[in-house]
Amino acid sequence: MSASTPWGFFAHKEINRLAVFTLPAEMMPVYKKNIEHITSQSIGPDMRRFASSKEGIRHYIDADHWGETPFEDMPRQWSAAILKFADFYVVNGNDSLLIRSVNHKLLPKKLVINSPELVNVDSLDLIFRRNYGWQLYDKSWSFPIDSIANYIAYDGPYQSLRIKDRFSSFGIAPYNLMDVHNRLTRAFEEHDLRKILRYSADIGHYMADSHVPLHTSENYNGQMTNQVGIHAFWESRLPELFANEEYDYFVGQADYIKDMESYVWEVIEHTHSHLEAVLSIEKYLKETFPSDLQFCFEERNEKTKRMQCREFSKAFHDAMDGMVESQMRKAIKAVGDLWLSAWVLAGQPDMEKIANEYKMSDEELAELEELRKQAREGAIKGRDHVN
Repeated sequence: MSASTPWGFFAHKEINRLAVFTLPAEMMPVYKKNIEHITSQSIGPDMRRFASSKEGIRHYIDADHWGETPFEDMPRQWSAAILKFADFYVVNGNDSLLIRSVNHKLLPKKLVINSPELVNVDSLDLIFRRNYGWQLYDKSWSFPIDSIANYIAYDGPYQSLRIKDRFSSFGIAPYNLMDVHNRLTRAFEEHDLRKILRYSADIGHYMADSHVPLHTSENYNGQMTNQVGIHAFWESRLPELFANEEYDYFVGQADYIKDMESYVWEVIEHTHSHLEAVLSIEKYLKETFPSDLQFCFEERNEKTKRMQCREFSKAFHDAMDGMVESQMRKAIKAVGDLWLSAWVLAGQPDMEKIANEYKMSDEELAELEELRKQAREGAIKGRDHVN
């Protein structure tokens, strides 16, 4: 298992566990009784990265890939983002013609008509959502020309319009968070304890990841700035060394969020605002801190691993002036906010009637063991942050 999984397993478990204590008494019959399950399952999304190529993109969004003002330019709705940055082809059998694209730097060198007027994206959005809903990372979708004749202005011997996803591979974290929150709300409405705990644990993981600055950047592991390994340094090494010694975990009570979409995007934007400091501080320390004191060898899980020395880690941690603690505290509060908000949106069902100490079924235990096996033997499907 890579030591550089997002936030590190230590921090993910702490964030989910501590978020339980932000909840009102009315929710405690479910959450307090199942706190160990919610804590242990906080790492579920990371485990699924070893089994599915569709999982990884849920953990990040490369905001800086989308220009100098990404938070103004990226649509807040997933379907609108897909369509805005998609390639549009008209297709007839094996023949295809690219008629519109926005993200030119990803295009192959071929004929591009590239006229926005050829596709009415705003109108197509409704039929796209109606037909495909929330199907993450399908890479492409096709529509018969006859069914969307009112939305494209291209005449020719073509039978279908193909929409090629150029967006998702750069991360869908905020869209995924809103989707899982909707799933949790429905689970509360249905009084489905298994789903309540599953989506609560997942939200905890994804929201925690959304508080890691390097989860908002195409330079996610410093690979573009000769800082490879900074991802695990920030999100795993520092909390493991200093969280229990120094951090104040009292974050107050969870709040109901009226505008979930704005809330989630504000979290991402605030997290991204820390990115420059993270990179510049680590770069400066690497250049000025005694090189023979930067890396040490430690025993981890009966293996000797090379990692940042405690003194070097302390210098990085202190130079960021409480950033890691602040982001961890914000994550704890945000997870509680999302859990509470889903419960309120579901009509505040009586948790006493739902509450049981959840026991995983034989099928779930078998699935979990298979994920553990794949994690031990395999590689993450998609982007990794290995030093």
